[in-house]
Amino acid sequence: MIKTVEIEVLLYKATASTATLSDKAIAWWTNSKYSHCELVVDGTTIAVHPDIIEATEYVGVTEDEFDIVDIHLQVTEEQYDNFWKYVSTDILGKEYDWLGIGASQAVKVGVQDNNKWTCSEATSKMLQVLGASRFWSVHPGDMNPGDISEILTGVR
Repeated sequence: MIKTVEIEVLLYKATASTATLSDKAIAWWTNSKYSHCELVVDGTTIAVHPDIIEATEYVGVTEDEFDIVDIHLQVTEEQYDNFWKYVSTDILGKEYDWLGIGASQAVKVGVQDNNKWTCSEATSKMLQVLGASRFWSVHPGDMNPGDISEILTGVR
């Protein structure tokens, strides 16, 4: 059976009133207006932060802080179930990939720990697992929030 999955990609603006100096530095370094991203799938937010990787009920965000990109994917029940299995076993409860963010974004040598995640790496990978064709040819570890925005909207 085919079902429509409602997805929101949340892109955190480094210009938001709550943006930190590190948010602004990330956006500047990646030549983007974004410093962070999260994925909402059918009302569940999957977020990768330096201190925690978690799935929580989506409670909404403000337009001051986030741009939201809506995606609707047609998937089979098996794809949908496999997505949530992947999230629960391979993403949730893992650690933040500090080495990966430094190596893939700062010096571009592409070193990542396969058991750790950055926000854009996890978001890209989850979109791949869900079958979002625009992400099939990307390497998730090389992605930053601006790259994700550019793939989805044409704007960094």
